[in-house]
Amino acid sequence: MTTGAATWEGKGVSLGEVEAEMQRLWSSGGNGWKGDGPRPDIRTSVLNLIVYAPNQACCERTTAALEHLSGTHPSRAIIIVPGEPHATSSMDCRLSIHSHGAYAEYRQVCSEQLVLWVHGQASHHLASIVAPLLAPDLPVFLWWLGETPFHHHVYGQLRDVADRFIVDSSDFGNPTQDLVAMSHSVHAAAERVAFSDFNWARLAPWRDLIAQFFDAAQYRPYLDRLTVMWVECAPSTDRVIHVLPQVLLLGGWLSSSLGLHAEQRHLADDHYELLLGNGARKFSVDIRVGAPRDFAPLKIRLEAPASDGMPAGEFSLAVDTKTGQVSTTASIAGSEPVVRKGKLEDRSEASLLFEVLEVFGHDEVYERALHAAANMLDPSYRRELVKGSLLV
Repeated sequence: MTTGAATWEGKGVSLGEVEAEMQRLWSSGGNGWKGDGPRPDIRTSVLNLIVYAPNQACCERTTAALEHLSGTHPSRAIIIVPGEPHATSSMDCRLSIHSHGAYAEYRQVCSEQLVLWVHGQASHHLASIVAPLLAPDLPVFLWWLGETPFHHHVYGQLRDVADRFIVDSSDFGNPTQDLVAMSHSVHAAAERVAFSDFNWARLAPWRDLIAQFFDAAQYRPYLDRLTVMWVECAPSTDRVIHVLPQVLLLGGWLSSSLGLHAEQRHLADDHYELLLGNGARKFSVDIRVGAPRDFAPLKIRLEAPASDGMPAGEFSLAVDTKTGQVSTTASIAGSEPVVRKGKLEDRSEASLLFEVLEVFGHDEVYERALHAAANMLDPSYRRELVKGSLLV
């Protein structure tokens, strides 16, 4: 595939100058095209992507992810990087138009990318900066990197220009408080904005593996007899994705799927003890964050006691977060355990973003799991939980 780019950079520029330069790059023909390779002859965007990158490192993460997406999701990407907060209000810009071969390289399509460094008081009014630069009549996705957005001074204004708001709860500094804040934000946005979390996508294979236990006819009756979930997970380090937000979302998924809500809570920095119930059933969740050790495995164990003539059952899942190796074990008292092994796919930010950009409506299963997790974490949180099914 042939690729090329035409670029322009300016300091202290106005929105009018940015728009004019974008038009100039597009109208360049023949020798006027300044990019590598053939000049694009199809101006096709399928979406707008706004990215809030709180620092230069996050900006570089974004551009790396977008390199893998521009051929499949041609878009107008606007990356916002807050600059010097005490400087005079101004904006610097780097504009690039990337061409990509299509139709056996007989035609060229493009992606547009604007990086805006916004300084001074202008950084408090980002919505008024990005709104005029959006391609009209296309959905708007907003990806917030690096820090919890929900108490940030520009969160509300950026959320209100988006159709979908994307975060990665692995970046949350305080998962217990930040997941609750996100749940409240999802409720507040109602139908206006849908939310996505990269961690929910990472969690998909875990949910599938747990649900697959009870796909088997001999294990299906144990689903309604589960009484406890034990979890051991690694703490956060500079080089390891924080697993705890995923574990909390997993607990929320189980809680909402089984129609349960939190009745008792004992929450500490490294130990979460929860008793869930619905009047007719009790289910305990015990989450322990392990001692500091890089790439410590994640272990999940579901237990069902012996009752009504049925032997006890135990269903476990172990993941090595360094290698991605996973094993599942179904053990029924008096029977040989059934062990399966596999490997989880390494999910890059580009692949996670690709998946999120394919979704336009609300993910109701995710939202129920998030709200249930918030109910588990916050004693004052009260939301009606809707019973679903692990097998759907």
